[in-house]
Amino acid sequence: MKIDFKGNKVVAISLFAGIIVGAIVANLTMAEKMYILGNYAIDNYNAYAMSKVDKNNLFITIVLKRFKQIAIVGILMMAINPYIILNIVAFVFGSTIGMLLAIETMRLGLKGVLYTIICFLPQYIIYIAGFMLTIYWVSKKYVKDNLYFDDSNGKIRKIIPIIIIFLIFLIGSGFEAYINPIFLKNFYQYIVP
Repeated sequence: MKIDFKGNKVVAISLFAGIIVGAIVANLTMAEKMYILGNYAIDNYNAYAMSKVDKNNLFITIVLKRFKQIAIVGILMMAINPYIILNIVAFVFGSTIGMLLAIETMRLGLKGVLYTIICFLPQYIIYIAGFMLTIYWVSKKYVKDNLYFDDSNGKIRKIIPIIIIFLIFLIGSGFEAYINPIFLKNFYQYIVP
């Protein structure tokens, strides 16, 4: 597999541009109407994780949400040039991170940065791996016109990447529903005043 480093630089630029734009938007919005972005504080999103909600229901909700997201991105990547979609997703993800970092830094100071990172770990490491595999699979199919799948077992080889992607996102959802709340409960008392 040949890796296009120029393409990776563009994605990295999209991600960091998104982080900067997200932080600027958060700061400008907070300066004008502080109450609006308070609704996006991580506490509101993670209250369910720290409460006594049934973790199995939480897991099913997360799985459904994540698979809708990856299905939409996968379909868009097959319909449109996958590199354009990749850069859009990187920019949106970066904007979200930038906004959350800015909001939590305004609320908690430097502890807000640590709190934001804890909220994304460990599940987003797994999600990013699954997303990168999805990108590789879709772009390989897009660029090579099924060259990757041309053998006598073509149907099986077409399903294997889908199963692997499904399992990766299932594992990530498990981490988000079962492991991340443990991180939050253990660190919350030390970080949030």
